[in-house]
Amino acid sequence: MKNNNPYMKASFPEFKNVKELNENDAGKEMNLLRKAIEHHNRLYYEKSKPVISDGSYDKLFRRLRELEEYFPGLKSESSPTEKVGAPVEKLKKIRHAKPMLSLDSVLKENEFDKRIEFILKRTKESEQDFVAEPKFDGLSVELIYRDGIFRTGSTRGDGTEGEDISLNLKTIRTIPLKINAPGISFLSLRGEIYMSRNGFRELNRQRLQNNEEPFANPRNAASGIVRQLNPGRVAGKPLDIYFYEILDSDNHKFKSHWEMLNWLKKTGFRTNPLKRLKTFTMRFREKEKTWIMKLTASL
Repeated sequence: MKNNNPYMKASFPEFKNVKELNENDAGKEMNLLRKAIEHHNRLYYEKSKPVISDGSYDKLFRRLRELEEYFPGLKSESSPTEKVGAPVEKLKKIRHAKPMLSLDSVLKENEFDKRIEFILKRTKESEQDFVAEPKFDGLSVELIYRDGIFRTGSTRGDGTEGEDISLNLKTIRTIPLKINAPGISFLSLRGEIYMSRNGFRELNRQRLQNNEEPFANPRNAASGIVRQLNPGRVAGKPLDIYFYEILDSDNHKFKSHWEMLNWLKKTGFRTNPLKRLKTFTMRFREKEKTWIMKLTASL
């Protein structure tokens, strides 16, 4: 299908003076700009294949903001410009749609072997498919969408309720503010906010230049930044997210965890590209262990 959005291309036409536009023309341009900005976000953050420079991206963003200020009646709550909100006095508590349980862990290889054997014996199968994906050391969060619009986001907290960090999460470009999920009016997701090693090093370099105390590690940096009271201090920081599961929904049925992850990716949620579907047997040995070790070393 042909793409007629001029702002999705590497070069785009000059903008008209905002005072020369009527409300109808402004609305059409704003719609194109919103779609283009989300498109460029996906190319940059998910596919690592940007087609425009940072300067051109900023130009699109500033134009959209200019139009929304001149035509406030056409502003949308799901607009990319809404990603930065006003500061709050404190983080209020939000009760999770479903409990966010802690993840179990094993410390030795033979413990992992026994876990696989236990599952196979319990299911009375000689082999079983497992989803294997890296566990990033970040901050677990719940995100809630109602009628396709991102409404609230919170930290894991005690598993039952967490702190409201909705405004801060909106500043993270890889979190969609609007999704297309026909038939689903309520959706609760679990994700992990994290900071890459490169982002962490650059952030600490900037902090040292500003005579600020550097963060001890990426996890502390991500956790501390995302819990700021002022979203303006979160915007632009090297935070990212991977989505891991659906906690709750009013209409979803999946045969497997793998099928659910594929649906999340198709819907626009960022899932870990290193995830794999592996078949483990009672003879789970060196081949699978070697794969896991290589995967861990690549992170």
